Order: sequence, then structure tokens, then C-alpha cells
Amino acid sequence: MKENKGWFLRWPWNVIIYLLLFLVLRLFAVPIILILMQIQQKNNPHGISEGYCLNRTRKRLMWLIWALLVLLISAVLFFMFKIGLEQDRTYWETMDYVTLAVCGIGGPLFLIGGVYLGYIAVRDTFFPEKSALAQSIRNQLPYPDEAPPVNELFSMVDADLKENAQWFGPVGIGREWVLGDKVNKIDRIRGIFVVNELHQHHTQTGIRTSRNLELVLIDDRWQRNITSFRNLNDLQAAADCLALRVPCAQRGSGSAGRTFWSMDEASRENFNREFRQKQSLRASQQLIQETQSGSPQDMILLQVNGQVTSRVTQALVDEQLRLCLLQGQGSFSLTPNHPIEAGKQRFRSLHVSVSEGTIWLFAEHQNQPGAGLAKAVQEREARDVLSAWLHRKAPDTSFWTPKARK
Repeated sequence: MKENKGWFLRWPWNVIIYLLLFLVLRLFAVPIILILMQIQQKNNPHGISEGYCLNRTRKRLMWLIWALLVLLISAVLFFMFKIGLEQDRTYWETMDYVTLAVCGIGGPLFLIGGVYLGYIAVRDTFFPEKSALAQSIRNQLPYPDEAPPVNELFSMVDADLKENAQWFGPVGIGREWVLGDKVNKIDRIRGIFVVNELHQHHTQTGIRTSRNLELVLIDDRWQRNITSFRNLNDLQAAADCLALRVPCAQRGSGSAGRTFWSMDEASRENFNREFRQKQSLRASQQLIQETQSGSPQDMILLQVNGQVTSRVTQALVDEQLRLCLLQGQGSFSLTPNHPIEAGKQRFRSLHVSVSEGTIWLFAEHQNQPGAGLAKAVQEREARDVLSAWLHRKAPDTSFWTPKARK
């Protein structure tokens, strides 16, 4: 499917137009602004033109419209309260006192709510480094206090989504990250829950029914990430996709998510222990399947932590690359028992290193230790080369550069 380039009202022109409309038309501009926002969402649904994460934080600008409406309601309630205080209450009935109390309590509450919505809208739109979305990424890194700047955080998630994303309504699922209202690291997800609830509201004209559709993700810190959906099919598809990525995670619907989230500390530890056991069992089964299917086992892996193993699997190699990218640096190598040939060239090992977020591949020549060919690659190409190397297939080195290994 061809990606939409998001040509309609790109940042910051959309904000300028919204402000001009509000200055000219005042409150009458609100419906026009909402319509323009809907058109912009239709033309640039996921924000690829400016980055998925940055686009998601800037969508908080709509909260500024709701903040103004809430502040208007607060002003009306304060005005009614003031009028009530000035009136003669000699012949007031109970309902009149109730109305006065509602206005006196509701006014401050709506004022606080309007100020809060306005603060969140301004913070996330104009100061993305302080946004809840950026903080959700930092909190999932090994050392949150030493996290890189917000543009690098967003780029890390954007690159994964651009290469691997499957979109289900407002949620994008990549190889490593899930982008909803906040961001989740896929390998840290422990619970996947679907909320599909009908709510009935009694009004003067009858009964109104509304549906609440939410995807609730709970990570290994027992933090919840809740994203609202408009389409039930998108919600179910997103949950199914994540269940395939994290098969050991707990699944459920309705109140099951609240029950899982409210477990005590001992129950959480037990679940995490069982989760790791299930993961280990699946990894062992995968290793057996790869061995039975003839996957090569004549490979030695020097891991990021310095350990050496000959029980090499695709999952283990992917994990080594993930660790390097997560830390922003690190290296590992794959050395076959017999050289891998590519035409007239023979390679003794493949070295992978990450420096300042850049992935370098170095294929070392068999007859010239320390010399070989190198290339800086994107994550997807690195994974493809590593997968082929595991099956004793040398990479296409046409555009690789001769280099001596340090």
C-alpha cells in the first residue's frame, strides 16, 4: 500500500491556521478547527511525514480545544454561582440549594480540569521531550537517567515502525516497539487485554448507549498503557498480533486486565518466574526444531557479554543485536568451523559492532586475519545478513569497503 505523504496542513502551519481562526471567529471557530483536524488525520494518519512519535505528541494539540470548552463551562458555573449568591433565598426550594452547591463545587473542578488539559496539550505539543510518550520510552531503557535526547529516543522507535510496522487503527506494532498513546517495548509486555464495554446513560430524552474499546498492555514493571480504539476489528487484530509476538504473555478481556494489574507483589514474582520458564521452554523447543530441520550448528558465537557458545540460534543472534542497539554500543561475532566462500573470497568470521547507534558489519578474510570488508547498515539489513550467515551464505559484498579490524 502506498504511504500517504501527509501534505495537508503540516506542522507548524496547522497551529498557525487554528490560532488565526480562533482569533477571528472566537468560539465559532471550534467546529471548523475540529473538521480541519479530522481532514489532517485522514491525510496523514500515522505521521510518517514528520515522525510517528513526534506526530503522536502533537496530536495533543486537540486537547487545547477541549480545555477551552471545559474552561468555558467552568466560567458559566462560576457565573451562576455568583448570581445565586446575590439572589434573595427567602423562597428558595431544596432544588435551588442543590443547584447552587453544584455550581459552587463544579466551577472549581472544571477550572482545574481545563487548566490540566491545557497544560498537557501545550507540554506535549511544544515540549515533546517532557511528554508522557517520551517518558514511557525512557522508563523502558536499562538506564533511564542516562537516556539520549528526545530526538534519538523518537528516532529509535520511528526507525523500527518505518521498517516493520503493522498498523491497527491508532496502534503501530513493529519488531521491537508498540506505539499507542504511549510506547511499549514488545519483549517487556506481560499482559495483553481487550476492553469492549457498553455503557448506558439515562437522559431526559431516553437512554444513550456508548461503547468503550481499549487495548490495555501491562509490562514487566506492571505499568499500564491504555489506547482507545474506534473499531472492534482493529482492536482484536492488534491484540492477536501482539499475542503472536509475546506468546507467553497473559491474555484476557474485560475486567481480567484490572485483576491481573492489581496482583500483589508475590503473585507478580510468581508470574514473572513462570513467564521466564515458558520463554526458556519455547527457546529450547525452537532449538530442537532448528536442529531437526538441518539448521547449521557449526557456528561459534562470541556474545556481547564475552561468553562463547556453540548453541547458536536465530533468536540468540537477534538478541545480541538488540542488546547492542539498546546500549548504543557493543559487539559480537559469528565464526563458522569452516570458512564461508563467496566466489573467490573466503571469510573466517563475521563481526558485528554498534557505535553511537550505527551498525557495522565486518567480514574477516580467511587468509588475512584482521583484514576484511566492512559496511555500515540499517537494522533490517543487519538481520538479513546474520540470518544468511547462520545458513552459511556470505553477504553480497559488492559495496563493502576494504578495512582492517581494530
